[in-house]
Amino acid sequence: MPLEGKVVVIAGVADPAAAETARLLAKAGARLVLMDPSADTGHRLTLELNTGNHGIAVFLPGNPADLGDMAAAVAEARTSWGGCDLVVAPTVR
Repeated sequence: MPLEGKVVVIAGVADPAAAETARLLAKAGARLVLMDPSADTGHRLTLELNTGNHGIAVFLPGNPADLGDMAAAVAEARTSWGGCDLVVAPTVR
């Protein structure tokens, strides 16, 4: 399924499954906003995804369990990429 031009927020990218989801979506052509409490992890994944791809991902530190942080990530998607088509977030228990 080609995702060229689609914008996706992915929260909790320190989780290996979320990070792999980000990689797969990037390969499919999506633009990404990555979010995680760990700035180090988020910045590393953002750099990995942007290398050779001319800036397809941005990182915003935040807690996926915090609705304000999630709203900020969606707002960042709108600012950076002009919209938000999908939000991928872990289940909060």
